[in-house]
Amino acid sequence: MAISHCARNRSGSGSGGTGGEEDFGAGLSELALAILDAVLDLSVEMAAVVAVTNHFSSSSLLLVLLALFLRVPLPPFKGTTKKAAGQAWNEAEEAGVLDTAQFRAAQILGQLLLAACGVQDRAKYIAGIEEGEGSAAAGAGAAAGDGVNGFDTISMDEEVFSDPHGDVRDIHNLISLLEPGAAPPVPLISVRILYLLLPLRILSLLMSDPEGACRAIGSPSCTPLLVWNDASARRARDAIKREAEEVLRRHEGEVSEGKQQLGLPMWDLEAGEETSSSSGGRGGEEAAAFRPFFLQSVRESIELAKDEGEGGAGGAAEAAETLFSEQEKAGYVPEMYIGGCYVDQLLRQPRFDLGKRVELQLVREIRKAIVTAAPSEGKRYEEFTIADRRRLLLALLALFQSRPHLLTITNTDIFLPVTDFFTSGSGEERRALLQAGVLLFLRMVTSNDVADFVSSEELISLLSKLLLLEVPAGRQGQAATDPRVCALMLMQKLFRLSSKAVELGLQHQVVDRLASLVLDTENSITVRARAAAVLGAMAGERRLGPEITKQAERILPESYKNHIAWRVGFLKQGGEEIGQKNVPSLSEEIEVKTMRHLLKYPLPCAWWTTDIPEDGGMGGGGGGWGGGDGEDGGGGPTAVVEAALLFPAARLDAWNDEVDGGLRHGLAAAALTNTRNVRILRKKLGGAKGVVVEVEIQFHPPPGAAARAKKGESGAGGAARSSVDDPAKAARTFKQRLETQLAAMLALEVFGSMGTPAVRSSTVRSWGR
Repeated sequence: MAISHCARNRSGSGSGGTGGEEDFGAGLSELALAILDAVLDLSVEMAAVVAVTNHFSSSSLLLVLLALFLRVPLPPFKGTTKKAAGQAWNEAEEAGVLDTAQFRAAQILGQLLLAACGVQDRAKYIAGIEEGEGSAAAGAGAAAGDGVNGFDTISMDEEVFSDPHGDVRDIHNLISLLEPGAAPPVPLISVRILYLLLPLRILSLLMSDPEGACRAIGSPSCTPLLVWNDASARRARDAIKREAEEVLRRHEGEVSEGKQQLGLPMWDLEAGEETSSSSGGRGGEEAAAFRPFFLQSVRESIELAKDEGEGGAGGAAEAAETLFSEQEKAGYVPEMYIGGCYVDQLLRQPRFDLGKRVELQLVREIRKAIVTAAPSEGKRYEEFTIADRRRLLLALLALFQSRPHLLTITNTDIFLPVTDFFTSGSGEERRALLQAGVLLFLRMVTSNDVADFVSSEELISLLSKLLLLEVPAGRQGQAATDPRVCALMLMQKLFRLSSKAVELGLQHQVVDRLASLVLDTENSITVRARAAAVLGAMAGERRLGPEITKQAERILPESYKNHIAWRVGFLKQGGEEIGQKNVPSLSEEIEVKTMRHLLKYPLPCAWWTTDIPEDGGMGGGGGGWGGGDGEDGGGGPTAVVEAALLFPAARLDAWNDEVDGGLRHGLAAAALTNTRNVRILRKKLGGAKGVVVEVEIQFHPPPGAAARAKKGESGAGGAARSSVDDPAKAARTFKQRLETQLAAMLALEVFGSMGTPAVRSSTVRSWGR
């Protein structure tokens, strides 16, 4: 215990004054350094067993070593004034004594960690790291799945490494024994204290490069591996100061009572419970949740680094000035720290080079967190907020986006928990997590086997329901703001790779809903083209493809025959054929702008405000267009075409829902409107034979029409726009086509046997008249 006295004050019984100052300075110089050297020699020779490290770091030795490493001036004993102690500290710093003492402390702390990891020789450990980095990629599956981190090259004496917790050889695996619920056979006292005060990157440097650890602790950093600034350093130093003051208070009280003459009280840590000194309980609430002192609150809205590489120092340095908050406040959340990585910083710099070993460990830890955070089955669900679950999904997505080699690891254990993320919990939580979860599946589905595994009835049903979502015109066609695009991208991949997915799609009305998207001209061309591509993927399945093709042709009108799926270039919009060159890319890759949007907005679709009903119908809230963001076309006058259609060879008893659907789809496609605007009012016998169907087709002004009318657009362009925006004119045009081209509007597969259809009567009226 002599080092405790020498490093703090050699004048334990002095009366102050000049003698005290000289004693203090001397205590920080030759004698203290000599004692540190002796302790270092002892630490190098200690057995690589956790129990030994705990004993070695008992009393206040660990406290003094941490104080020297963090350069914290400890409070003086009685007899030395704070002024004299501060002056002596400054003199030692100027003389370079503190630099040497800090380096020695770093070496000793590193030896403690090495021994706790079962490593006797630092040189062999460093060699193992270098070889482990090279072998990590080759053994990726084992590294992430079985906890082997490529350290097989480290040879250890079994007699030396006899600790009960097995072959833990790396600091990352050692830290996993500190998680809630973990019960290591021997309490990891020294490791737990170090991990509470210092980031894992610093601990790794203490083990492999003590000099580098000293540099890192004295320099600001803002990377996914290390966030260290004045605030985080102050937190750690304040913790040391508080502990030292408590230890000193207890020591002096015991000395005055004659109970203890030598040594200092232990810095005790109850394994798995709370951090406390011998006073008990102090600071326990913060440590009980095991939230390290060095963590802070960060902005919930995440911006990618501005530079091209998305991971350069420029973007990080710029963000560091405004990123952190001392306290949680609106728009900020507690920083997420998993597997030695700052998740928020990783999301801001997704291409930052973590190193293969850390990448594998991080994927493993995120997967573990996802499983425990699942709403239905997760053991620690209550500990995770919506923001936490969102960042877990986005972090894994960012890793897979920028590091495709990580997809070679088996990740099937998280499919059910991720599905649980966006199918359970509150409605707001589901809407916040759905797009990130679906896009994560899109990246993870890399083979037929994985596609089969993912294709659960619950997932396919949800994707099918998403196709019914009514999206504002200004938000359509982008995966960031249109959940239907996310669903279509995943469907296209699943249906291409899995017959099971196609079969489930048939059971959940996917063909009908895809055809509706293709025909609905109020959808963006991207949505319609993607829907057609998904139909093509389904139609290409060997066993069920012919049936799917027939079902689609029953719904699509004759003018669309052979134009679905495999002929997406012939989709119609505004009555004109769209050439193949104008059809948007149907790539399954996730765009950078999509990631930017998902990171920036906790609720990616602000217009989407209602939950997903059990019956599959979905809306945006406040009307069919949802959200009330001012982009819908619900304002202005609405015209209606009412018509009575005769099918001379049809039988009323044979008219079913499939025929109703085909009629509605055909009329909607011809009217360039959505099927929701086509209503079948009634069906009746057509006299001696046949069936008469009375229908109503509504015409609304397109999005933006009211604003354009208000601005009073003029000129040739304005006149053309005015004719498009006029629902009454559109209704009259459709009425003329209906009377002359009715047969061409309908699918021959369904209506061919019903005779040549005719229009008995038709009229155009304004809405409400």
